[in-house]
Amino acid sequence: MIVPIAAIAVGFIAQDASRRRREREEREALERVLALARPLVLDDRRRAEEGGDARRGDAEDASASASASAVAVARRDAKDALNDDAGSSGDVDDAARPQCRFCFETHGALISPCMCAGTAAYVHESCLRRWQVVSLGTHGVSESYCRVCGAEFTLPKAPLASRVRCWFNPLASDRLEQYFRVFLQIVLDTIVPTERTVALERPKQLLPLVSFAELRIWARREIRKGNKILRFWARVSNACEWAYSAFILSYIGAISSVAGVDAIAAAVHQSRPSTPAEDLAFRCSRNVFASLVRFSRWLVVRTSPVHRIVAMSDRYPQYSFG
Repeated sequence: MIVPIAAIAVGFIAQDASRRRREREEREALERVLALARPLVLDDRRRAEEGGDARRGDAEDASASASASAVAVARRDAKDALNDDAGSSGDVDDAARPQCRFCFETHGALISPCMCAGTAAYVHESCLRRWQVVSLGTHGVSESYCRVCGAEFTLPKAPLASRVRCWFNPLASDRLEQYFRVFLQIVLDTIVPTERTVALERPKQLLPLVSFAELRIWARREIRKGNKILRFWARVSNACEWAYSAFILSYIGAISSVAGVDAIAAAVHQSRPSTPAEDLAFRCSRNVFASLVRFSRWLVVRTSPVHRIVAMSDRYPQYSFG
């Protein structure tokens, strides 16, 4: 009995020792595995901590940059507001200060030569006189009245030399136009002379030619300026010219019609004997056109004196080249 029990006890002791040895070996193997894995865990933890620090740093940097941007934007907005206030105040000051209606400048001595108010009330005297000179040379109008309020400009008279030089500007458009008309009239009178045409042979003949040309320039400038008498005379003379031209054309047309009727009647008579009805038609047509000839001639004769006066005022003296 003692031997089997001892054998069983030895077997249990051997199994227990074997079990402890396996547990020790498993524990040692686990420790070795943990020892190998610990550096990796530490590296991961360190990387995580570094990433957290970086993220915290980025967040802090982003927060700092956002704060700086907000401060910069606030400063810029404040600066823009100050500039806008300064600009608006400058605009208000510029609008409040009087300025010239021609050059829009605020510096220099400004005057108020008419009844205008507001921004159109002030001008530089030099700008106004320059505008008057340009207007006279371009349109033949001296512009002595304001176009806005209609009041006459209250300006001291310019020096006499300046006024003469401005009036007799040789490059003024109305002066060039008038002397071109004179030259054209001389050419026409040379080609088709009239009873009033005189040959241009002596230098002293230029005196009345230039004098009447300048007189017509003055009259046209006065008409543009608003002279009622000269404006009425211009309308009357134009109406007389058109009427006299219409009478002349009707007289020529009536004579041509009479000649045409006579030519047709002669051609019919030569080709064949005409019937009484055709002869009656020819006689009636000829009588009608002959009446028009007599009436047109009567109109031309009656209006000739008026036409002479108008022609003399518009074309005297009439010269031809040789």
